Amino acid sequence: MSGQRRRITYITGTRAEFGLMRSTLAAIREHPKLELRLIATGMHLDRRHGDGLRAMREAGFRADAIVAWQPADSDSSTLATETGEGMSGIADVLAEFKTDVVLVVGDRVEAFAGAAAGFIGGYIVAHVHGGDRAAGQVDDSLRHAISKIAHVHFPATALSRKRLIRMGEDQWRIHMCGAPGIDGIVEAASDRVGLVPRSFALVVQHPVESNEARERKRMDEILKTVARFIPSVAVIYPNNDPGSVGIRAA
Repeated sequence: MSGQRRRITYITGTRAEFGLMRSTLAAIREHPKLELRLIATGMHLDRRHGDGLRAMREAGFRADAIVAWQPADSDSSTLATETGEGMSGIADVLAEFKTDVVLVVGDRVEAFAGAAAGFIGGYIVAHVHGGDRAAGQVDDSLRHAISKIAHVHFPATALSRKRLIRMGEDQWRIHMCGAPGIDGIVEAASDRVGLVPRSFALVVQHPVESNEARERKRMDEILKTVARFIPSVAVIYPNNDPGSVGIRAA
């Protein structure tokens, strides 16, 4: 433990996942026995998806370290090499910070690299949103892989908790906490987009496969269908997984 305070290092790779954890990170930062450190990497550094570092600052946070790694959005053949490089960079920062706990969320490759670096480096790994499902997608395997190397689990639902138990995780390590991203969703939609709660649709579509043409067709159909029934629609950019170029082109 770092002195009298336990040092929590959160690894963030996207604005989306950072937004989900913002209230949790604020609570960690304000706790007298905890010390928060932030590592920013991945899509935060890709201006095509917005300025993630600026968004963090506007939310009252700053990155304590930046790992220069942007997972490919169109060529999965290089992703393994890039992930290894990202993991190496994260491992160096964890050692520099004298980390006690590595905190990750979800199923992104940045979270996987961070969890692997933490596990192999001998740190406690805490995983939020373990036990969820994304059937048929590579994210599903990454999420479960993170869960198997994590020491502490914070699933969002009772069903996710049961999945973790069926995977062989000790029940005393599992703490169902709900979905932290629920905090402020309606407020953000109303204040920033000008939409009235309960009368709008929020569309988020991430790649199911790497074929850009099929992803574009799929997104076209989604937008046409939603527009038929709901007049006010807010569309959020996809992540940068292979296939995302097709979604953005729709």
